[in-house]
Amino acid sequence: MNSYLELVKEFCDRVLAEGRLDNPPLFADGINIVTKEYLKWCHRDHQQQIASSNLGNQQNLLRTLVGLSRFTGESKYSEAAEETLSYHFNVLQDPGGLLQWGGHRGINLDNLQIVGFSGLVHELKDILPFYEVMFKVNPEAAAKFVRGFWHAHVNDWAHLEISRHGQYGQVPTEDLWTQDFVDPEPFRATLGLSFLSAGNDLIYAAAALYKYTQDQGAWLWCNRLANMYYKARHPETNLGVYQYTQPIKQMEPGPNDNFFSCFGDRAQRQFGPELGPDALEGYMIFRSQAVSIYVKHGLMQLEVAEMLEEQGRLYLEGVLAGMLAYQKYAYIPETNMLKPLLANGRDLSGFVLQRDGYYGRKGRVFEQFPADPCFFSAWARAFSLTKEIKLWSMLSGMAKAFSLGNWGANPEKPEEINQVTPAKDPQIIFGLIDVWQATGNVQYLELAKQVADNLIKAEYRLGYFVPQEQDIAYFDHLTPLALLSLAAALENQHHLIPKFIGGVGSAHWSFHYVR
Repeated sequence: MNSYLELVKEFCDRVLAEGRLDNPPLFADGINIVTKEYLKWCHRDHQQQIASSNLGNQQNLLRTLVGLSRFTGESKYSEAAEETLSYHFNVLQDPGGLLQWGGHRGINLDNLQIVGFSGLVHELKDILPFYEVMFKVNPEAAAKFVRGFWHAHVNDWAHLEISRHGQYGQVPTEDLWTQDFVDPEPFRATLGLSFLSAGNDLIYAAAALYKYTQDQGAWLWCNRLANMYYKARHPETNLGVYQYTQPIKQMEPGPNDNFFSCFGDRAQRQFGPELGPDALEGYMIFRSQAVSIYVKHGLMQLEVAEMLEEQGRLYLEGVLAGMLAYQKYAYIPETNMLKPLLANGRDLSGFVLQRDGYYGRKGRVFEQFPADPCFFSAWARAFSLTKEIKLWSMLSGMAKAFSLGNWGANPEKPEEINQVTPAKDPQIIFGLIDVWQATGNVQYLELAKQVADNLIKAEYRLGYFVPQEQDIAYFDHLTPLALLSLAAALENQHHLIPKFIGGVGSAHWSFHYVR
């Protein structure tokens, strides 16, 4: 057994022994590695501390557990993952199909009550659940969830107005997928905000329902929603978008009302006088939008393309076109920096806000930001699946910035690899595995081993992986999945390990850590 596998096993054994209730079989979101207390979240009002179990914060943990069983043949890990999913389906599923998870809901482990804030609505934003095992555990309940998810979050099917917030208790009808669709033009003014972080989960859910049940209606609407984001890209640059609608103006704003969507498109109000009609919320590409569009949306669509093969080719082509456009307009190879952009290609580096609003206070200066390891993992996955050599310039540029070596222009024969790199990020490991798969050059795996060794030295404490020298181990942390992926790749068994596809937990939107 290799050392990486041993450490992942120890981590998973500790999670099962110290971070999980026996009855019911719920995982905590994390643990204090010294006191062994469950991770507690403090509500924003700081009046309520909760030891929370939020299934939305545990999807990469479930991937690690299932992958470990597949790789080792020890069933206890996957059984634990399946038991917690079964409990959620059998006990915690809403009559309409929704689960008690995500940005506004969780389970209080002290009393098993549902807890949350702001109306306890349903919200998934870039969670990208582990549907493969959900459909294995209970295919009927998993399908019921996906249908209920779409029913609760689509407010107007004809125009595909979606919302990040859905109401519990709504039961979808049999004609869910047969509703009319008028294929509206981009940037129609609507009440709902078509945030890509919410659209990602709807697209992925429908794609999964089609894969596991051959539900043609789900696949139809999956493609319709994906295409709404595609056709809203800027026609001249192919850049964007984080939204394909704009908020409808419901009332006249006062002098200090630039922060709220009820007064109309917040970007147009804040940037319009200087940037013109292209200054729309959907067209603003700062760091958070870039990560959502080109990393999370990109990785999700690449997963859809891979799992649906020829039928998913549209997604492969869409990701590639978007990444190449972003690389062309945003990436600065000399500094490994990315420009803040308007989707028409205008560089907003150094732009000074002239008024308060949604994007910051008057006087804020927009600055370039680094292409960090999450971009590396997305570009590497795209390169692995497409073999598009144009992606390599940005990929090798990031590698140089991360002290991985000067790779040069030939992916199969890198000029120089830095086998003593100080890099220590799990997403770099994911990326290096993908580059190895694309090229067959084992030097990239050897480099991944050095990054893994650095991670272990920096994070491994008392059987857990604890970033930033703290005492709280967050169970959904990516390092165990990265180490397991590397352990399997070193034995040419990487296909056994579920891939990281960009999904992240969401409780940081509603709670803060209590350390």
